[in-house]
Amino acid sequence: MRVNMRTVKIFGYFLWRDFYTFKSRIFTYFINNCFIYPILYALLFGYIQPNVFFGSSSQLQGSALFIGHILIITLVFANTLNSTLLFDLENIRFTDYQITLLPPRIFLIERIFFTSLLTFMISAPFFPVAKLVLGDSFVTTKASWFMCYIILYLGSLYCSAYTMFAACWIPNSRKLRTFWMRVNFPLITFGGLFVPWIVSFKLSKTLGYAMLFNPLIYITEGLRSALLQDSSYLPITFCIGALLISSLIFTLLSWFYFKRKVDPI
Repeated sequence: MRVNMRTVKIFGYFLWRDFYTFKSRIFTYFINNCFIYPILYALLFGYIQPNVFFGSSSQLQGSALFIGHILIITLVFANTLNSTLLFDLENIRFTDYQITLLPPRIFLIERIFFTSLLTFMISAPFFPVAKLVLGDSFVTTKASWFMCYIILYLGSLYCSAYTMFAACWIPNSRKLRTFWMRVNFPLITFGGLFVPWIVSFKLSKTLGYAMLFNPLIYITEGLRSALLQDSSYLPITFCIGALLISSLIFTLLSWFYFKRKVDPI
């Protein structure tokens, strides 16, 4: 895979083009993901549900429960962006032209990088907006916001690489719904959406160890560890390493299945 100045320039142009293409939808995404969803999730999962389940005195448990719901924002949004590749390959096939200008592997890296950046930008206000809505009900007194956003970007990067793999692997767009129901929904459910990993591990060690093969668990555990600073969650450094390795694996798988789908010369 040769990289020269021309490749770098085309990479930058494609990145600019992707942002320009989504410019008309940015405002809608911004309103939905940066305001409406955080406010609704904060009220429902950060205030009402914890008070029903745990009572008004368990703010820490309520905060842990709420943090996991960031998965819905990151994974769904990354999938929305990367599924356009699948639709393009079925219809317009503008991708065929793009890979004549940019090597297929670098083209996929550009798409993954673009999706990770936009997913991160959209999900970044989630916790600050929730804090404004919930106040002291969202415990952040010991939070490391720097590490929180490190995990949030790496989580966005993983979701981007994973959904790119899905777009390259799924045979056609008609299979998307089935893929979500049979694969993504269980991964989200057992990815720390509702409960921290340690709770599942105490309930069943077999289940706990099995969940460690689900990279989504490292997003929720890393964020809980960064925001709540509690040793019962998986260490941040471990989560960072797991997300980087998982992102690399799914990037390599994307290359393999993309080559099979477009058969570039």
